[in-house]
This record gives sequence, structure tokens and C-alpha cells, in this order.
Amino acid sequence: MDWWGKVVFPLRRAWEAVAARIEASRKTGTGILKLHDDVRTCGYGDVQVMWEMLRSEMEISHATRRKRICWRALAWSCRSAGVERHQRC
Repeated sequence: MDWWGKVVFPLRRAWEAVAARIEASRKTGTGILKLHDDVRTCGYGDVQVMWEMLRSEMEISHATRRKRICWRALAWSCRSAGVERHQRC
């Protein structure tokens, strides 16, 4: 039974730590949404300007990533359809 204590009790302690972190994160809200609410209620204008800069940068990077994914899908469909590489769709 000595091995039982060596295996089960550390696993139980680790499980309790993980469960406590999950529970704490549920209580505090979801990260970016809580941050958005905090920034929106903040009275400092420079904080709100910085938030807008971050938000617009995220939108731009997301749009370029979406365009690249579409181009890869198009290139993949051209290859699977038997179109030669030097021809464009």
C-alpha cells in the first residue's frame, strides 16, 4: 500500500490545483472580454486609444490571415483538379 500513497496522493493534489485554477478563471470572467470591459470603463483617454490601436491591429492581422488561408485552399483545389502549376486558376 506504500505505492498507493506515492501515486494517488500527488495525483490528487495536482487535480485539486488544476480544479482550483479552472474555478478561479470561471469566477473572474474570460480574459479578453474582462479586459475590454475594464478598458471601456476606464476614464483615461490614452488607455482607450491604445485599446483601439490593438483592436484595429488584430482585425488587420486576422483579415490578412484569412486571405492567405483562402489562397492556399484555392491553390490546393487547382492542384487536385489537375491544373498545371504554371497556370493560374
